[in-house]
Amino acid sequence: QDEEVLLFLRQHISVNIPWLIAAALMVIAPFVLLPLFSPFKTIPWNFQFVLVLSWYLLTAGFAIEKILMWLFNSFIITDERMVDIDLYSLIFKETNYAQLDKIQDVTVKTGGALNSLLDIGDVFVQTASEVPEFIFDNIYHPTKVAKLLNELMIEEHREELEGRVR
Repeated sequence: QDEEVLLFLRQHISVNIPWLIAAALMVIAPFVLLPLFSPFKTIPWNFQFVLVLSWYLLTAGFAIEKILMWLFNSFIITDERMVDIDLYSLIFKETNYAQLDKIQDVTVKTGGALNSLLDIGDVFVQTASEVPEFIFDNIYHPTKVAKLLNELMIEEHREELEGRVR
């Protein structure tokens, strides 16, 4: 309650391109592959319909899971701490917290022409807390995020020296 959210980060939308391509291929696969398989033609029409419908339900489940994973994998930076929320599947989620005064090092990594052009990269934060490293991967403007974390880290140390620690 006493904290102010300074940044709410999510992975760049371009990380969705690979699974979107896979989902598109899964959508067109029955139209392309089924006419090639002669055993499928011998199956009654009702069963063919059920098989194709099952395939599209599987495809929809795949797409929904990927959308939810992108939406719910997030990084939050407040004026007191960092929060890393990782959704690994629909039933497994991990949330890590670290106070800003526990930050020891902030590293930015960007690589590739497309990532440099779109200003996408990874921010690695070394901490002295229970979770030794926070990784904010494929985020927008990673240098700005690292700069903010460094400023917050310096402010936390200044507050500690002046005795203004909450």
